[in-house]
Amino acid sequence: MIYLLYEYENRGQENMLLTIGRKGDEWMSKLMLHNLHKTFSDGTIAVRNLSIKADEKRITVLAGPAGSGKSSIFRLIMGADRPDQGTVTLDDKSIVYGQDPGYNAIMISENYTLYPRMTAAQNMAFGLKIEHMDKEGIQNRITQAASLLGIEDILANRAEELSNVEKFWVVMGRAVCRQPAVYLLDDPLRSLNPDDQLSVCRQISAVQKKLGTVVLFATRDCRQAQALEGNVVVLRDGGIAQSGTAEDISQNPHNMFVASFFSSPPLNLVDVLPHIVDGELYFLIDHKGRPQGNYAVSIRAEEYFSKDLAQEGRELTVGIRPDGIRMDRESLNRYADCVMEATVEEVERTPWHCLILLDLDGHKLVMKAAASCGGLEEGDVIPVALLPDRMLLFDKLSGKTLLSGRDS
Repeated sequence: MIYLLYEYENRGQENMLLTIGRKGDEWMSKLMLHNLHKTFSDGTIAVRNLSIKADEKRITVLAGPAGSGKSSIFRLIMGADRPDQGTVTLDDKSIVYGQDPGYNAIMISENYTLYPRMTAAQNMAFGLKIEHMDKEGIQNRITQAASLLGIEDILANRAEELSNVEKFWVVMGRAVCRQPAVYLLDDPLRSLNPDDQLSVCRQISAVQKKLGTVVLFATRDCRQAQALEGNVVVLRDGGIAQSGTAEDISQNPHNMFVASFFSSPPLNLVDVLPHIVDGELYFLIDHKGRPQGNYAVSIRAEEYFSKDLAQEGRELTVGIRPDGIRMDRESLNRYADCVMEATVEEVERTPWHCLILLDLDGHKLVMKAAASCGGLEEGDVIPVALLPDRMLLFDKLSGKTLLSGRDS
């Protein structure tokens, strides 16, 4: 069984090493991405000095916005592109670029290429027929793959009759029939609706454990990264911004970029001035419609943050999680020093929660509330509490995380 586990070589460098192998004392097969660097002809850096190390436990998620390097890394693993420097090796044998990489790796994208008038089973068998496998062997592969993926009931259906979710599983089944050493899933769920995306992610995680092979999953959606329950590598500009479990990255982001990317709904970012008032620490929020220095809103933060933050002239940004804005009576009472009035601008209701766009003295904030959020309407003025223990604090200039309220 093989998996990818990313970890820092050291804190100062965003370097990693990738190992693929079997459990126990068995001989280990190693896939190494060492110091890979790739620059496009226009000067854009696609992959930035990337080294990776992993073994066999779980899915690895490459998460990042468009242009962060996910697909470029996959193309280097496949041998489709040649790096400017660095190597990709399997068992100490380097890929010869422009030739077969020497091991069986399959990439699946969002374009589910199926023959529409063929059945699901015929589509799964197609690659094996090209390789001249005998009929019995093909049937055994299809039966095993269908059982693993739970798609026995649709094998006789034509591809044109299948839903998008079913088409994905048929494409996945076709890949499983080929028994690759490496699966590269390049943002394959973008055509699905959000609920189906998360459901399929949870199933992929379970399938990977049964397959016992390495699966790399690239996505620009932090919700998918969380649902996959694997090791996550957040990419930015071809390099590694942070790695770890989804929960750790979400709760302890290294910087403003990671915190903003790994938040759904988006993190609320507000510039503040730390200030001591009567011996206590407050974050003063500038009124956007007033001259600089006229602060209409303050958050009492003494209990959660150090007074040392109130260094003269220091510019800070507070990240307020959407679920850290509350309007329930208990929160309003508990955080009475952090309560202020806000105007409701928009309410989006779902079966699971409400997303409420607020205007707080010129600042637009998104609040995530329970589905039973009452009869809120546009234009309502309501009291809300900004919870300091659900905040992150960043240095405005560098973007680095200083601390979170719960860690202070």
